[in-house]
Amino acid sequence: MQGIKSFTEKEIAGLATLVRITDDSIAFSTKRFDQNTGQELAEEVAGGNIKEYKDEVAKLQSQINELNAFIAKAEALVPQNK
Repeated sequence: MQGIKSFTEKEIAGLATLVRITDDSIAFSTKRFDQNTGQELAEEVAGGNIKEYKDEVAKLQSQINELNAFIAKAEALVPQNK
């Protein structure tokens, strides 16, 4: 999952691209620049598997559902120090 956090922002700025390699795999590249000179460096390229991303979404959604259920129970309690 590394590298996708700010992908959309970088893509809008023209600094990142996404390519579908096969039915299940993708590759994304991000332009890099030397901080001192501004000279363009070799692009950073990473790959991923669409199913793995979907599995991660399902895992995170499950955690969100658990947290929402916990919050709902906590909010339904009557304060003891009122």
